[in-house]
Amino acid sequence: MRFGIMIGQEPWWQSTHNYGFVSNAGSVFNNIARRAAINLAIDGIASGSIGTNTLSDPDPFYTAAGWCAASSNYTAHFLGNASVLR
Repeated sequence: MRFGIMIGQEPWWQSTHNYGFVSNAGSVFNNIARRAAINLAIDGIASGSIGTNTLSDPDPFYTAAGWCAASSNYTAHFLGNASVLR
């Protein structure tokens, strides 16, 4: 997986393990992510403050299975009560 900034642990969650969520992701501000498949991914947090990060040029990539055409500056899934400024 090519993440620029990953907040939370949900992409690595397995139903056979009880990892839970990150209870508080803290503050994530003033970062730069460029040319990752997903520049900023939020997935598996209960709270936190995320915003004013510079994201640009998301880039699909090639894997052994072929091209992964999915790319985005920002994705979010399971973000609880987090404050996300975009």
